[in-house]
Amino acid sequence: MHPVVRIFLIFGVFATTCIAWMVLGGTMMERTSDTRGALHGQVAELWGSEQTQQAPALSFHWTTRERQIRTETVDGETREIREWVDVHLQERVSPDSTQATVTVLSVGTLFMLMQLTGRLDWYQVLGRDGGSPPAEPAPA
Repeated sequence: MHPVVRIFLIFGVFATTCIAWMVLGGTMMERTSDTRGALHGQVAELWGSEQTQQAPALSFHWTTRERQIRTETVDGETREIREWVDVHLQERVSPDSTQATVTVLSVGTLFMLMQLTGRLDWYQVLGRDGGSPPAEPAPA
């Protein structure tokens, strides 16, 4: 078979599969939506209405001093006044889990596994000759 025809057929199979998956996904979303709408009232009657709980949030407050320039007109004379003003700032931070937590736990798990498996005699664990490494092949 010619390579161009083969690539065309592979693309055709890929495209057909993609379309089939999209149809299946759309069907499943539609059925889920219909079922959710029909069962929502029955579930609420049995278990109560849906409730949501917000995660806690941290709020940081601090004060900084900024230089402010303003102009005043007194008796027809315009003056430029420079003064330091206290500015109150606030930032809200959500303390929910971050990627850093996952990274730290992954590194910790990897470290423990390396410590545990680094001390094993794998020939003995795998049952090869009671712990002796395989023999070197004789030179030819």
